[in-house]
Amino acid sequence: MHPMNIKGEEILHKGFYTFKKLLVDYKGETLEREQIDIGRVAAALVYNTQRNTYLLVKQYRFGAGQPLQEIVAGMVDNRQNDPQQTIRKEVEEETGYRVDRLEQLMDFYPSPGASTEKVYLYYAEVSQKTAEGVGLIRSMKR
Repeated sequence: MHPMNIKGEEILHKGFYTFKKLLVDYKGETLEREQIDIGRVAAALVYNTQRNTYLLVKQYRFGAGQPLQEIVAGMVDNRQNDPQQTIRKEVEEETGYRVDRLEQLMDFYPSPGASTEKVYLYYAEVSQKTAEGVGLIRSMKR
C-alpha cells in the first residue's frame, strides 16, 4: 500500500464542524480531497438489567432530516478529554439512568474516507432511573 502524504490544507469553514480541503501527494500525483473534522464521540449500547431490555433514544438528526432511533452518544468535549466520563454523562442526560457498569467494546472510524470522527463504543448496564432523560426512550427486548 502506498502512503499518502498531505502537502497542504485549507480550512473552508469552521463552525460546529470544520471542513478542510487537503492537497495530497499520491504516487507523485497531487490530489484534492475534502475532510470534515468532527472529533471524538463516545457511544453506548445501554442495557436495563431490571427490565431485560436495551434502551434506544429518539432524536432529530440534521444529516438524515428526521428523528432517528439510536444508541446513546455524545461528543467528547470535557476538560479531561475522557470518553468514559462523556458516555456516563450522556447516558444519564439522554435516558435518565445512572450507569451501574461500563465496559469498553471497541474504537472505530465510521466514515474514514472523508471524516476524522473516532467513536469509542461502550456497553453500559443501568438499573434505576434517577432523572427524566431528554431523549424519547424505546426499549428493545434482548
